[in-house]
Amino acid sequence: MRSLAVPLLIAATSARIADAAKCAGTAQYRILFTASWSSDNFTSFPGSSGHWSPMAVTVHSESYTMWAPDEMATPGIVQLAETGSTSVLAAEVASDAAAVQQPLTVAGNDGESPPGVGNGEQSAVVTADAPLAYISAATMMAPSPDWFTGIRDIALCGPDGMWLDEPLAETQVALYDAGSDAGATYLSDNAPITPQMPVFQLNSDSAPSGEASLAAGGAFADQPPVFYVGTIHIYRIDEEAAAPAPGPAPATATTGASMSKSMSP
Repeated sequence: MRSLAVPLLIAATSARIADAAKCAGTAQYRILFTASWSSDNFTSFPGSSGHWSPMAVTVHSESYTMWAPDEMATPGIVQLAETGSTSVLAAEVASDAAAVQQPLTVAGNDGESPPGVGNGEQSAVVTADAPLAYISAATMMAPSPDWFTGIRDIALCGPDGMWLDEPLAETQVALYDAGSDAGATYLSDNAPITPQMPVFQLNSDSAPSGEASLAAGGAFADQPPVFYVGTIHIYRIDEEAAAPAPGPAPATATTGASMSKSMSP
């Protein structure tokens, strides 16, 4: 099985490969999100109202960025993180035809599994067609002020010019704040941040200036400093994919690891 060992990071889950556009033809992939946010491991879990929005997925070129830590969230990501709606994000994708030549894919709208409720799962199927050789995704934790999880810029084409069978092994994913609302609990009143802050990873023991504390009575006061809300797995499903091999336990993010668009620090 051709797989890419993806260094994980507390800041984001991403991997860029130089010259990824040289893969020929097309390849079909499934992206599977399995949530672990539930009353079993989050004492503040909001009961039956806790759910994830339909996951938004795009296959794109190296020049497009759906979201990234330390960068400003687009209006589309803000809308998704605050409401779960994908209309603005879909319009952003459609307007960037040079980098994203396919409509936004939304889980549940393509015949795949419906949105996961709390500790559930959802998936979407997409087709990669070079130079659309990267995949990014996001889904809202709901209810929440502006919290979401996802992956970004995962390379689907290997440096050998072959489509990868497993671009991302089952990997734990963290929770992010879109930087648009200062709420610290699931049902906080709207508290817009002006000016908007960059996207950042939510940790239970700290928050950037301008954000309410999550440690003192916040939604994640019972969690360790770094916590995860599920796993994401990306694997090839078309007829040319190799037979899947048993995988290791879900990978855990490691501090400080990062990959840029050119695979450099």
